[in-house]
Amino acid sequence: MKKMKSKTILLLLSLFLTFSLVSCNNSRFSDKELADVAAELIESSKEINEIFFGEGLPVDESTSQIKDGEEVTGGNYCRVTSDCPYRTKDEVKEAAEKVFSDEYLSQVYESAFEGSDGIRPRYGTDSEGVLTRDITSAKKQTDEWTEWNKSTIEIKSASSARAVFSIEGTFRKKTEREVMQMVYTAQGWRLDSPTY
Repeated sequence: MKKMKSKTILLLLSLFLTFSLVSCNNSRFSDKELADVAAELIESSKEINEIFFGEGLPVDESTSQIKDGEEVTGGNYCRVTSDCPYRTKDEVKEAAEKVFSDEYLSQVYESAFEGSDGIRPRYGTDSEGVLTRDITSAKKQTDEWTEWNKSTIEIKSASSARAVFSIEGTFRKKTEREVMQMVYTAQGWRLDSPTY
């Protein structure tokens, strides 16, 4: 009788473990919930990508420190416009941190606000604390953005802390399936992959 009970328990345990290993989603969120969050974050990332890698925040070029005819040897920083929704680095960071993980953003912030590898930072602050943008910094062209088809999101694996998903993206008229990640933070899900 004891042997029978032990075998039954072992069988049930092995079935449970097999089911656990086969199931890809070990989080408290359904695949649909995760796909919906991923789609929202990818949509929100467009604005953040534009700030860091695209045209950047709008600036008032009349605030340039470089006068007409002068040679630009360094950056040419101009104040962001008064109607810009982001007037400080902290406001830009607050918006970015609603979309991307801290780990991903640490690299973005370094190049955007501090500069790296001999490249000037894209953004600075003037003597009055107003955010400025270097209007000489390189930017992506609009045809270089990846267009994401959010209806193709498939959750590959998920836990309570991380979700991996794939999505179709079109870049320069070529469509491919890409793999991205999200991490769960105290503030909710955040993308942990670039989306440009």
